[in-house]
Amino acid sequence: AGGKAAAKVAAKARRLKIELGRTLFKAGARQEGGALLTSILQQDMEQADALLPYGEACVALGQHDDALKIFLRLVTQRSDDSAVRRLLAASLGSKDGMALLRQQLAFDAKSASALAFLATIARDHSKLSASLELIAEAARLVPDASAYALQRAHTLEVELRYADALEAVREHCDANPQRAAAGVRCADVAALLPTREQCEAARWRPPSAPPSASPCKGTAEEAALRAAVTEVAPDAGGELADGEGARLGKEAPPLELDLLALYFTALKVLFVSGCLPAASALVRLLEPARRQIRDLHLTLIRNENAYYCCAAMLLATPPPQPADPPLAPLYVAGDSHALSPSWRVVRWRGQPRVLAPVLVTGLKLWHLRDGADFFPKANFEAAAASLPDGADVVFAFGEIDCREGLLLAVERARYRDLAQAIDTVVDIYIRTLRRLAARRRFNILVHPVPPVLPETRAVVKQFNAALRRAVERASPVLAWLDFFEQLLTPAGDALADGLALDGTHLNPQYVRLLEAALPA
Repeated sequence: AGGKAAAKVAAKARRLKIELGRTLFKAGARQEGGALLTSILQQDMEQADALLPYGEACVALGQHDDALKIFLRLVTQRSDDSAVRRLLAASLGSKDGMALLRQQLAFDAKSASALAFLATIARDHSKLSASLELIAEAARLVPDASAYALQRAHTLEVELRYADALEAVREHCDANPQRAAAGVRCADVAALLPTREQCEAARWRPPSAPPSASPCKGTAEEAALRAAVTEVAPDAGGELADGEGARLGKEAPPLELDLLALYFTALKVLFVSGCLPAASALVRLLEPARRQIRDLHLTLIRNENAYYCCAAMLLATPPPQPADPPLAPLYVAGDSHALSPSWRVVRWRGQPRVLAPVLVTGLKLWHLRDGADFFPKANFEAAAASLPDGADVVFAFGEIDCREGLLLAVERARYRDLAQAIDTVVDIYIRTLRRLAARRRFNILVHPVPPVLPETRAVVKQFNAALRRAVERASPVLAWLDFFEQLLTPAGDALADGLALDGTHLNPQYVRLLEAALPA
């Protein structure tokens, strides 16, 4: 018993020394704090609780060689530790991070999974150059791994490098021409993917004098596409009408699902890039095959499936055919809700304008807080950087906070109530938009959160009320697009007729309401 008691006292003394060393270092007494941490490690180099603050000190001092060794060791023991992952990402993203890693890890086929794992850690903390180098190496070393090609394409999306993302899909398909998902071969998909030059030439440009935002009707291409996507239903995974012959998504091999997700990502990229003819052709190829697999929304590729379904349904009511001269854009920066108005045309201040999407996948407004480094924030910053100074921009964010973040934060007692949670997130949003207006001279219009989901409609109403008040207080720097109530029935308890699309997003017919709300 005496031995156990002594061990407890010694362990407590060690923890206190570790905290003292960390505190001294952070307070500016780096030499004293570092010496204390070093003395602890000299007694036992395997002490993870001492290794972490020592490695943190190495990062602060720019000693990335030592830091990388420490965090590579720690991440094998504590792979889900957020502090370890953040500091490892900082080491990987340092100037010599990749060169130092090559000294510690063989870049060969056996290490490809480790490289992909490290690429995920680097991406999660917005060390995108390191992440791209790592995942590109993994894809090169194991060229038949669709998961690596998919991760590479998604990381390129974060930087809005859409042409490069399509090239990553093409490279994988060219390397594996006979591989198939749901009967669709890589060679068939590759044959439909445009080159950079072809995509730019086919980039959607609306006619110079459109009468309204109404979609075109009657073309042979539209009829074929509409027939192909008639049964697109994200919540059913495109189940066949009679269910006969359809497989459950959870029964599909993971390798097949990864490849299918890669195909879906190609469609998403083509749509957001404005390369609509190629996107329509890809839907016609994929949709009959996709409907052979049920319940894709219950699989690990549910997000790719959701984006595919949304884009496919929007393509079923396509905008007018391209024509010169191109119109001036009115940018719509948003999460997936930026897709619904994409490539439609509105009249604003006497001129036709094309609604050009600036997609930021998966962004919660909470991600934009000061000090955050989760990669959707880097995606938002890349999106803003892609726009010209003085651009007219509709910002359409907040739905994911209403759906996933706010109530959960209240349940975890981070806020006293929902109102405080909403005010906190709205304040982050407004401060971000104000900075962009000041630094980039953006003319900013704020889009209400769409009230599509019945389960979150009450939260969305409360959020939009708070957001509207905040935007109006920030006038004339920001302008509120006042059409939220028109998205609902007169009773306010359901989405207005004709505005439903896929259960999550608005039908593009709502653009007429957006158009009417544009400031004079």
